[in-house]
Amino acid sequence: IAIKKKTEKKPILQSYVVLGCKCVERTHKDGYVFDVINAVLGRGSSSRLFNEIRTKRGLVYNISSHYESGTDYGFFGVSFSIDKKNIKKANSLIFAEFDKLKKGDVSAKELADAKNSIEGSYKLENEDNKRRADSLFFWEVIKSAGLEKDYIKRIRKVTKEDIKRVAG
Repeated sequence: IAIKKKTEKKPILQSYVVLGCKCVERTHKDGYVFDVINAVLGRGSSSRLFNEIRTKRGLVYNISSHYESGTDYGFFGVSFSIDKKNIKKANSLIFAEFDKLKKGDVSAKELADAKNSIEGSYKLENEDNKRRADSLFFWEVIKSAGLEKDYIKRIRKVTKEDIKRVAG
């Protein structure tokens, strides 16, 4: 994969960085694996990236990961704000976390926690009528509103081996 770099210089105190790659669209079976990888790496203050780079080392002001997908695109990214002198170190640590996933370094507890986090958030979001309608609309636009009812079942089926395969 060719690495592309875009830099914008502005008179600000901190740098904002996004590392990203193209990946699968929402209807691909690996879309659910990317949701779980996202939860493991960058969902909240208990995620790997937050713990390793923010809590342990204090290198970033904030950090998170994102999996965005639609009918014909997928994008996985890690975004963070940081003092520019720490960018290379943070990048190295982020890539090291991806390398761990490629080797299958995901504990059963970490995998269960990620799935529980996704399920809990999904259920809470869908308690609100507007958000429920938005969710059904999203799935209908993607392919079929019927996919929404199987979302959590598919998340629950993601294995450590799936993560290793997709991260590789």
